[in-house]
Amino acid sequence: AELDYRSEAANAKQFSESIERTPLCGAVFAPPCVEACSSRRVLTSEWIYGERLERSDAEDVSKLCSVAMNSYLTMLLETGVLHADPHPGNLLRTPDGRLCILDWGLVTSLDEGFRINYIQHIAHLVSGYYDPVPSDLVKLDFVPEGKEEEIRNSEVVVVLADIYSKWSGGGGAGAMDANKVFAELQGLSGKYGNLFRVPPYFFYIA
Repeated sequence: AELDYRSEAANAKQFSESIERTPLCGAVFAPPCVEACSSRRVLTSEWIYGERLERSDAEDVSKLCSVAMNSYLTMLLETGVLHADPHPGNLLRTPDGRLCILDWGLVTSLDEGFRINYIQHIAHLVSGYYDPVPSDLVKLDFVPEGKEEEIRNSEVVVVLADIYSKWSGGGGAGAMDANKVFAELQGLSGKYGNLFRVPPYFFYIA
């Protein structure tokens, strides 16, 4: 998809239009494409003035970090088209205090069934209702079919519950150390290799 710039332009446009229907309207956007100057091999977008979010010392940086977090949650749980290249160079603070997300060549699509399963999975972990979690993990491809009971008797559910409880405990994104999350998940995968695996899509959505 990254080789066809028409797809990248469409991804950016879809994000900007979908975000207008949410409380994030006016807070975040993608660079508009100049269609008359773009093609499959050439992408021309409007020039966006701004500074990398992590290098800015503006007073609203903390707010924009929350905007970024909520934007990705909106893509993950509502629109189903997720920007999959969120490195610091793609997040800009504009002079008027908005967040601009650059580079829409790499996205992943999440169907409605996946989004519903993922929401239910998070809700079960955060609420402490762990009985359905093994089945959730099968639906989300973390666990092979037929292995639910073995997972139920392992430490996998406890570790996952701890990860999500930190997220929901008031610290937001700041309470989540992505490197630590991946280390914990990979540790589980190494220990329970025949039971638990980290599916490839997770590296795009986490």
